[in-house]
Amino acid sequence: CGSAGLARELPLAFGYRTRDMKPIEPVISRKPTLVVVGSRHEAAVRQVKMAENCLQLPLITVQPDEFVSRQGRLVKLSQLAKEVDNFINCGKSVIITSALSRYVPALKESTARLLAKITVRAIQRWDLAGLFLTGGDVTRETCKTLGTTGVRIIRELEPGVIVGEVIGGTKEGLRIVTKAGGFGSDEAIVDAIYYLERNERWNKKETQC
Repeated sequence: CGSAGLARELPLAFGYRTRDMKPIEPVISRKPTLVVVGSRHEAAVRQVKMAENCLQLPLITVQPDEFVSRQGRLVKLSQLAKEVDNFINCGKSVIITSALSRYVPALKESTARLLAKITVRAIQRWDLAGLFLTGGDVTRETCKTLGTTGVRIIRELEPGVIVGEVIGGTKEGLRIVTKAGGFGSDEAIVDAIYYLERNERWNKKETQC
């Protein structure tokens, strides 16, 4: 019994039922979206592959074992940050992830902090349509670095995939989609990008994957 499966059933166990959320004004933005995937869950990996293939998104893979030494860490961090900048500067949404790298258990926490640093740097430098985060450690570190005090929930794209706005910190109002690694359909990232940038659902029939 994983935490994702438990969380899905917990509200029902306490007698809570879904309710319609208040409508909000649609936001349409042609700005790029930053997608950050820290979870190694197979569902998250499928979602990354789907977004990469269907939307032709550039994929930046973080290799944790390249950041062991302090000197190497600073150089590599700067390199990855520049790669993200180059894609966003061209108006492209981009995925940055450690999900496809070799797993190093001892570097789990430092990898989350690393992804958060790259994410926050990009958020502060660029005007984005929004941010997609999956993986609890990465989400927590990113919100902590931004000084965020909470997220105002706007809607649910699909079960377990939540759209909200950042409360407090340096990026008040930033739209953000969050989910645990084990949640969501294979199209979750694609749908999130379409929602953040176009305020519409992805039409699979119009896209060759």
